[in-house]
Amino acid sequence: MRSLVSGCKHEQQIGVALPNYVVEKLSDTFSRSLERRAANEANKTNICTLAALRNTLLPKLIFGEIRISDANVSGETRPW
Repeated sequence: MRSLVSGCKHEQQIGVALPNYVVEKLSDTFSRSLERRAANEANKTNICTLAALRNTLLPKLIFGEIRISDANVSGETRPW
């Protein structure tokens, strides 16, 4: 384990022996944290993509440049 001590000029290495169950718990916790972070990044990408699509299509819909009935939606049933 490596520790940087604030205000010191040298790094200090500290070895700590931990029981297996503690190491497993820490590993599980870090794994879940990394998985959540990856999922959040994917969600941010999806949100940005959807926002760009909205910003492109909404003005066209509002001003009548495109109509929903003009869209080619394959494999979906339309309620209207």
